[in-house]
This record gives sequence, structure tokens and C-alpha cells, in this order.
Amino acid sequence: MIREFLNILSEWEGTDEKLRELIKEISPDYQPWFSSVFYPSNELMTFFFTLQAAIGAFILGYIIGKYSRRK
Repeated sequence: MIREFLNILSEWEGTDEKLRELIKEISPDYQPWFSSVFYPSNELMTFFFTLQAAIGAFILGYIIGKYSRRK
């Protein structure tokens, strides 16, 4: 079951991949100025996304809680 889920996730393309494909269509001989030093795995990217969502939810919850106590 977990492998099926990971296969579904791997089929999704991010905007970075779509942009690379578009650039190749427009200008096939384009060379990037630099390349990334850090290439996280899919699991690490999922962790970063989840961490970002959790931090955002915490901040939003804190603000809503703070303003709801004022009234």
C-alpha cells in the first residue's frame, strides 16, 4: 500500500520540472548559469513541505487564538 502511494506521488511533477521542459522546447541549446548543490530525496522534500505546513498552521492558529481572546 505504501509503495502504491509513493508511485502515485512520483508521477506528479512539480513546477520546476514543467519549467525545465518548457525551456527545452523554447530554446533547446539553453545552458543554466549554475546548478543546485543540494538535491533532496522525495522523502525529504515531503518532510520539508509538511514542516512548512505545520509551522504555518501553528502561526495561523496562534494569531486566531490571540485575537479571539481579545473579544
